[in-house]
Amino acid sequence: MRMTHSKSLKVSGRPWHSKIAIFALLGLALLAKWSQAQSTGSIASETLSLDTVLLNQKLMVAESKSEMGVYDPRRLNLLIELAATQQEIEDYVGANVTLQEALQVTRINDGLYAPNQLAILDSIIANEASLENWPAVDNHYEFMLHLLLRTYSLEDTELEIGLAKVSSWHVSAFNNELTNRSLEHLRQGNKVFHYRLQIAEQTLEEDDPTFSFLRRNIAAVEEHLDQVSREAAAKSNTSTRSGGGGGGNPDGC
Repeated sequence: MRMTHSKSLKVSGRPWHSKIAIFALLGLALLAKWSQAQSTGSIASETLSLDTVLLNQKLMVAESKSEMGVYDPRRLNLLIELAATQQEIEDYVGANVTLQEALQVTRINDGLYAPNQLAILDSIIANEASLENWPAVDNHYEFMLHLLLRTYSLEDTELEIGLAKVSSWHVSAFNNELTNRSLEHLRQGNKVFHYRLQIAEQTLEEDDPTFSFLRRNIAAVEEHLDQVSREAAAKSNTSTRSGGGGGGNPDGC
């Protein structure tokens, strides 16, 4: 007698393929938990490793200070490496304390206007921006501008690179109202754009697109400054007329 199977093979009340699917899902779940545990362990290990690195770097900086003296130039790399680790763990305040010390080491050994301060300033500004400490960012860019103009000639490409950062800051600060000095940002931005135009005139061909970019920005900034001046003058005149008219108003007697 020939038998036909109209139903799937069952094991403990479930079809065999359902059992395989369940075992597969259980296996995937176990694998996911294992992977998560490995990942968590890896992160914890990495954090522990960073903490160890940070502790060792702080000890080395402290030892170098006592053995070499505060301003020994050999301390500069130790300070910069410590600051980089502090930035990595998002200790921006601590990183800037370290970088300020690095600035002092640089200035004592290389001079008040040493160009190797610029890289340190970039890091300090990035940390202050992470903290949204915009007045501090503004102050650092002001010093950066002063340092750039004292250090480089108009023909030096490093000057244009640095000035581009400064003008970008003033435009961003104005557009996003990051400080209460919006008008001053426009004035400073205009001044820096003019410096950059002078550099372009001495270093670039006349058909370079940089010219149109700079002239367009200068025109936009100066138009806005003129508008602000006109509004201020109109407000002043209105206030003066209002004050004069009030004194001669017969209805007030």
